[in-house]
Amino acid sequence: MFNRFLKHLTARSRAVRQSKAAWALAVLVSAAAALASVSINGSHKDSFSVIPQAQAAEALPQALKESPAAQAPQIEPMNEDDASFSLAEVRQKKRLTEWIASHYRIPSKNSDLFVTTAYKAAFELGLDPHLILAIMAVESRFQPNARGAGGANGLMQVVTHIHTRRFQPYGGVKMAMDPVVNIKVGAKLLKDLIKQRGSVQGGVSAYAGGNGGYNSKVMVQYRKMKSVAGS
Repeated sequence: MFNRFLKHLTARSRAVRQSKAAWALAVLVSAAAALASVSINGSHKDSFSVIPQAQAAEALPQALKESPAAQAPQIEPMNEDDASFSLAEVRQKKRLTEWIASHYRIPSKNSDLFVTTAYKAAFELGLDPHLILAIMAVESRFQPNARGAGGANGLMQVVTHIHTRRFQPYGGVKMAMDPVVNIKVGAKLLKDLIKQRGSVQGGVSAYAGGNGGYNSKVMVQYRKMKSVAGS
């Protein structure tokens, strides 16, 4: 009887030791995860989140390799999980991106950036994104470094010396050739002209300085963009 009791006590003691060892290992893994998260979030003691223990083994070396300061901000391409856009709009964007890249012979990543920015600017301003893309097609054929007469620059050929103030929120006219800034400034200019003239046709015509044949060119491209998008 005593021997059985002694064996039972020994087995229970071993189980307790194993349990404590497992608990200690879990604490170490969780601590490593917390340290990694602190490193990723700028080492602020109140701004870290706990990483699942299964990821702790690779989280710390990853944190040592990456630094948020070294990562340049960029516009992320839209996808089906982007809550800002419906699934239909995401599919329209994809069709337009592929067609523009092929038709104008530009890199797909550039096409994706231009279309994504046009969509986001259009939705923010209450414009049709296909109209913005149509103006880009007529003005620059999607060449971000295009320069025109009278100081027109970039994808939407914004005349920088006339619209200097419009570039101030983005760092000044030195940013005029940046495709994202150029699209945002050009789209806002178009919106303001439409409001001033009281119609899309009037605003588009004013965008080109009153060029009589400009409207028809833009409308041809607009209908093409709508057709490609399937909207």
